[in-house]
Amino acid sequence: MKHLYIFNPEHDLALANGDVNYAAPLSARQFAKDLSCLPLWYAEEGDSVVASQENQEWKLQMERLFPVMKTISLVEFQTDEKLLPWGWNFALKKNFDGINDSFVENVASHSHRRWSIVAMKFLHENLTFKIPIAATELFDRAEVDNFIKYQTNTILKAPISGSGRGVWRCFGALSQSAEGWCQRIFIKQGSVMAEPLYDKVQDFAMEFCIKNGKATFCGYSLFETEAMGVYSSNILASDTELEHLLTEKIPLDYLQEVKKALLQFLEQEYSFYEGYLGVDMLLYKENDQLKLNPMVEINLRMTMGLVARKFFDRFVARSSIGVFKIKHFKDGNDLQTYHQEMQLKYPLQLENNRICSGYLSLCPINSNTQYCISIEISNRT
Repeated sequence: MKHLYIFNPEHDLALANGDVNYAAPLSARQFAKDLSCLPLWYAEEGDSVVASQENQEWKLQMERLFPVMKTISLVEFQTDEKLLPWGWNFALKKNFDGINDSFVENVASHSHRRWSIVAMKFLHENLTFKIPIAATELFDRAEVDNFIKYQTNTILKAPISGSGRGVWRCFGALSQSAEGWCQRIFIKQGSVMAEPLYDKVQDFAMEFCIKNGKATFCGYSLFETEAMGVYSSNILASDTELEHLLTEKIPLDYLQEVKKALLQFLEQEYSFYEGYLGVDMLLYKENDQLKLNPMVEINLRMTMGLVARKFFDRFVARSSIGVFKIKHFKDGNDLQTYHQEMQLKYPLQLENNRICSGYLSLCPINSNTQYCISIEISNRT
């Protein structure tokens, strides 16, 4: 069956809100509008992507570079194709028919961060090497104070929140602002999640797909975040090379054990789900030793790491390496200037419809655009 893709990055916010009439903040709506064409890079032949027809001229430019784009359509309305959003939530019901309520309820319940606790306990039972303790779910201020008392530094998380959002770092005792944040999360979501703040060396993820109850591994994602944990970029390289970069720091056996255990866990607990998901992980230092946290959180939706993985596999020469990144400009004119400078500085070079080197924006840019997803590729030969 053909699919209809929609980029709804406000998904996590809508999921936390839970209201079919949820209205995303202006920044989230701008982000979704500016990057609405992103699914073109991971949709399959014959599929459609929901985006304004104003983007057709840009799409024609991409078709000349990558002929496979001709097989994917831009549409502004719902079609008979099977909907595949960035993430599932009840707010989709406002614009799309046929949303399965029980399925979305399952997505919402399994997107709660307490499932990372369940998963971590499963990993403790099924891995042969030592991993950190699971996060703790706390239900009032007293429990928060008691948890922090026994930690040097703590990270507190809202049970459901977007990438890098709903996170608070505590260095020592709970500050007045942190106390207010916790109180708001208690009121809205009933609890907060707490864990030690690790000395991070590398963020990475394992990406998966579940179809008809069967989980498959889709690849690795090595990514960077900003100071507060907001996603910023991914390394673009073959999956073999990403695995090699990881095994320079930790044994390959660790990765293989985690992968095998997670496939079992996902088929056991997430068999209801259809689609992509990512499991964020962490390499960190403790007592001068490098250690692995194999379960930071489960992102029950499409992820930027998956987009980067698919983009490299489909459009980048195997001998090349690069970066996939998001940038934000308050003024669209500044973004246009940046875009033009990058095009001149790093002209795009292709061979057999694959990128060997250069810069490319993966979505159209105009004077009203504030967000940009781009790639920068270099050829190592």
